[in-house]
Amino acid sequence: MIASRGEYNVLTNSCVGRGNSYGGPENLVRIHRPVRANPIPHFSDLASPRKRAGFTLVEIMAVMMVIAILLSVAAVGIQNIDRGQATTTALAVTESLFDEARSEAVGRGTRARLLIHKELNDKELEDRERYLSYMCVAVESTDQEGDAQGGGWEIITRGTKLPSGVYFSPEESERVAEKVGVGKPGIMSIDLPGEGTTGSDALKECYYFEFNPEGVCVDSE
Repeated sequence: MIASRGEYNVLTNSCVGRGNSYGGPENLVRIHRPVRANPIPHFSDLASPRKRAGFTLVEIMAVMMVIAILLSVAAVGIQNIDRGQATTTALAVTESLFDEARSEAVGRGTRARLLIHKELNDKELEDRERYLSYMCVAVESTDQEGDAQGGGWEIITRGTKLPSGVYFSPEESERVAEKVGVGKPGIMSIDLPGEGTTGSDALKECYYFEFNPEGVCVDSE
């Protein structure tokens, strides 16, 4: 693109020097020559496109789901400016658990889920304390050969509770998942760590986000 023009004085069949000249004014002509503001670089100076770093589809989808989950966690806490520190802490905790679930899925070559306590029973103190604020990671059970046994799940982390006043928002999560097109949460029942009861009474409903063996967050079953 032509950005400006420069003027150059030249003598036809003569020379022009500083402080003296040879030849007459009749030989002096003025030439307008286009000058580029930004010279075009040689292609050899540019890095090959094949050598440039990029993002895979898996990485992009993982980042999208991180955003979806973190927005879900922040939905309630962000309403009160006095709880800013608690919300910041909750985001860091959730992101860490999210990353752990994805890493376990890839490392084990099986499905993994980030669980969030859903069940609310006013008669049970533990349910009230954990409601929408208690999280842990579970992986699909496998046999000795590492093959999935079909439907069984095993919790592999200690439960983590979000700071007081910050809760997971399932409505916000579903709204964001619809926008990004992946990661719709599901609901499952599982025996959570620390429950005092045993058997079927110990099963608690949880929201979950699932990762496949490739580390991609997928929609719930």
